[in-house]
Amino acid sequence: MEEFSFDRLDNLLFEGQKEYIQKYFVPLTISKHAVWINGKYDIQLPSEVKHTYFNRMDDKLSKFYFKEYKKIKSIVYKLTEPIKDNELNLCPSFKHAYQPYSSFSDQTKVGFEIILSYIQEVLCSNNMASYQFLLKWIANMIKGNKNNSCLYFRGRQGLGKSTLWTFIQKHVIGILLTCETGSEPIRSRFNDILGGKLIVMFEELETFSKNEWMAISSNLKRIITSTRIRIETKNQSAYEANNLNNYVLLTNNDAIKDDDGRRYFILDISTSRVGDEAYWDNIYSKCFNDEVGKAFYCYFREIDTTGFNPQSFPITQSKLDAFAKRLESSHQFIKDKFILTNQNMYLSVDELFKMYEEYCEIHKIKAKGKINFNRDLND
Repeated sequence: MEEFSFDRLDNLLFEGQKEYIQKYFVPLTISKHAVWINGKYDIQLPSEVKHTYFNRMDDKLSKFYFKEYKKIKSIVYKLTEPIKDNELNLCPSFKHAYQPYSSFSDQTKVGFEIILSYIQEVLCSNNMASYQFLLKWIANMIKGNKNNSCLYFRGRQGLGKSTLWTFIQKHVIGILLTCETGSEPIRSRFNDILGGKLIVMFEELETFSKNEWMAISSNLKRIITSTRIRIETKNQSAYEANNLNNYVLLTNNDAIKDDDGRRYFILDISTSRVGDEAYWDNIYSKCFNDEVGKAFYCYFREIDTTGFNPQSFPITQSKLDAFAKRLESSHQFIKDKFILTNQNMYLSVDELFKMYEEYCEIHKIKAKGKINFNRDLND
């Protein structure tokens, strides 16, 4: 749709003017208005719409739109579901339309196979269980669905952990359906950049202290699993909409300070291609184009995701390492003193607690009180 034009409006009769403004201005149930600007709808306050546009129109048009026009709509973000008459869909479309993967040229398929090989070798370290899970996670997302788990790629620069997501963003689903951001949308309540995004990449998250992480962890866990999201812009009222977001964490640091096991799939990323310039040049020269991106999109649309559970992922070594780092002091004590040494625990609670206090003193760990220690043993 072309941009709104006062010249075009002035050349129409009143009935034509009413039809014309209905294309560009939409009253919303959240007491705001959607205005078509630069190829998409922008959400604005009534005062902004009046000041910028309707103060420059005939009073009859302003009266019609603000007092007589009854087609008020609610904001939705939908990729595959039908749009109702009372809904305004703010979600961009996919970059490509589906066609059978078999219809692509052999040259295009070669580029696609290179990307698949990179996913298997580098991102999954040739672990086939991780590889098959990651393919289905991506396929479920490309079909327009929300995965209720988050992919976590951690490692130093040069591993290639961001290559896949740059490719998907630019050549597979399109930039308008993706969001690359830091921690701001999960640290504060102003998260409007997340609305209508199929993939949200939290890039290079900083190292949080435990207290900082606990402040944002509950928010991140909620939006990973929730099908609804509260969208809020600074100085504007919030609204609730359906949550399309699929989340990917990409970081050089150990960003996660707690892990309940169900939400974060932590991949083992191989270091085998670090510094291999010929390998990466081959990927970028043969794969980073829209034709291979379309083949990728169509291939993943054809993957069977029936019964796929995004929270049923394989346990990787990185996941086990993450668990080990975050063991409670009482659990670490039991692991070191009894499990790893294959010793029995036929001791009284008093004896165990005394050993635990000595262990914490030696390792300079803050010991829990006896009541909490006993509770951990019961757990």
